[in-house]
Amino acid sequence: MKRVFLCACFLLLVGLTACASAAPDRGRCSNREEVCLSMRIVEPIHFNEPITVIITLTTKENFSNIEMWLTHDTGVVVDGPQNWELEAKNGRVGTRGVSWLVDVKANQPLVFTRKVRFPKTEGIFYLKASVLTPVEAVYVADSVRINLTTTGGTVYLPGTKIPIPGWTPGEPFPAYTADPSMLRTLHAIPTSTPYPATPGTELPPPPSQPVTTPTAPPYPAPLDVQATSTSALFKGTPATMAPRMPASPTETPTQPPYP
Repeated sequence: MKRVFLCACFLLLVGLTACASAAPDRGRCSNREEVCLSMRIVEPIHFNEPITVIITLTTKENFSNIEMWLTHDTGVVVDGPQNWELEAKNGRVGTRGVSWLVDVKANQPLVFTRKVRFPKTEGIFYLKASVLTPVEAVYVADSVRINLTTTGGTVYLPGTKIPIPGWTPGEPFPAYTADPSMLRTLHAIPTSTPYPATPGTELPPPPSQPVTTPTAPPYPAPLDVQATSTSALFKGTPATMAPRMPASPTETPTQPPYP
């Protein structure tokens, strides 16, 4: 009886392990987990060879015309839209990524495969898969970084630090060495006065500039003159009066005295 119980427990553990390994990776999900998206890179990655990107979409509800993207850095090329899946509609290819529409049913994962080609150079390249529902505007994205060298490529998931070439953690950070071809050459600009001066000689003082004193305008007259003339009239003191202007031709002439 004991042996039968142990065998049953062993078979149960084996079954649970198989189910767990067969369960698909849901990747990143929305807040209510109504939309899940995952992106996986097929390894190994070889220099100057295309890589395979597998994108899996899973939803809890039926959606129509869900828009999906696979964006990348400038210089990266994604094959298509020819030979894409039948579920992918209105496929478009741009300089920074590709996009397509899809209809998905609840709890029925859809898998999309894309061929990605990197430029013939070493570097760190960024890939991002994203999805957006048309009505509720539920947005989910998953991304990776690929450190590509001539010896191959390494995939780094979000949150994973990418090691810096030539540096070991715990050691001082290597000093940055600039490329001499990228530096700007400084040229001296000659001045009118030699510098530094010859020992034992003094530089002549700069020429003095003439200083001009501003003068008061001739008009209007100063206020003190006007005040003096007015006070003289009131005190009975003779004051200089302006001469009477000659009569204009329009004035009426006066009658001569009666003889």
